[in-house]
Amino acid sequence: MAVDAGEKKLNRALAMMELSAYYLITFGLMSLVYMGFKTLGVHYLLNALIINVIATVVIYVIGLIKKTSSVYDPYWSVQTLLLVVIILANERVFHPIMLIPLAALTFYTCRLTIHFGTTFSGFDYVDWRYKDLREKTGKFFQPVNLLGIHMMPTLLVYGLSIPLIVFLMETPALFESNPVLTTVISIAYALTAIGAVLIEMFADLQLKWYRKKPHVEDATCEEGLWRYSRHPNYLGEISFWAMANILLVSVPSIWWTLFFTIGLIVLFSAYSIPMIEKRMMSHRPTYANYRKVVSPLPLLPRRKAKEEPSASEKKGDAVN
Repeated sequence: MAVDAGEKKLNRALAMMELSAYYLITFGLMSLVYMGFKTLGVHYLLNALIINVIATVVIYVIGLIKKTSSVYDPYWSVQTLLLVVIILANERVFHPIMLIPLAALTFYTCRLTIHFGTTFSGFDYVDWRYKDLREKTGKFFQPVNLLGIHMMPTLLVYGLSIPLIVFLMETPALFESNPVLTTVISIAYALTAIGAVLIEMFADLQLKWYRKKPHVEDATCEEGLWRYSRHPNYLGEISFWAMANILLVSVPSIWWTLFFTIGLIVLFSAYSIPMIEKRMMSHRPTYANYRKVVSPLPLLPRRKAKEEPSASEKKGDAVN
């Protein structure tokens, strides 16, 4: 039975409202658990890890009920902001200078979550990557689903968030001891983080606009940022999290969190990019040539394509 456009919009809106309700309930649960462990004297970073893991399991269960792992997708973007709000509210830490890095984090969260909302069509939506993993793993999909699709990204983002969380918690003391450095670090982080978000945002918008143009369906976008990077959206995402390392200037004792940035780069380089490029190679005939001339991540000038020998030249070589 065909569903008209109006009904599709209504179903999508209802699904978004339902998904938002699940996240609000999860946020409430996270807050209650945090308060409970705080009374036991648990350190705020360990407490944040506990509620993060619990929230991930809750979202995993919701995904099982709704039969789509894509229920988890927004958690990547909202996780850090939820943790920061819960921690700062419960630990009663605030200083006006904190609003600068918080503005950058909020901008990132809103931008990426809204982008998810534009792609989410309802609970029948399942990311193609998850479908691919289900086909490859078969009966072992659920362990992969919980540990790989849900828990691994949660733990990675948690680790990437530690510099910002610690910096915010220490901001009042840092500002009191060195107000100039604390202000400079806050502004430097905010500007570079927002710049990274803008790269990701423009990359997504340029791709969206390109897809609306009347062109061959299997064509490859080579406009805007995509002319100089095959994955400018990934570049923006990686850069956003990498910029948090600027905060280590003020809190150098947690230098080890740099390894989470390395882990993020490895994740995108060894898994995300090869996986999507394999798909692109099979769906877009022009993508092979595109790969030869365009940088995988950094925005770099295009390389000159090697000219293929003509048929007569090939024939001549064969004779010789």
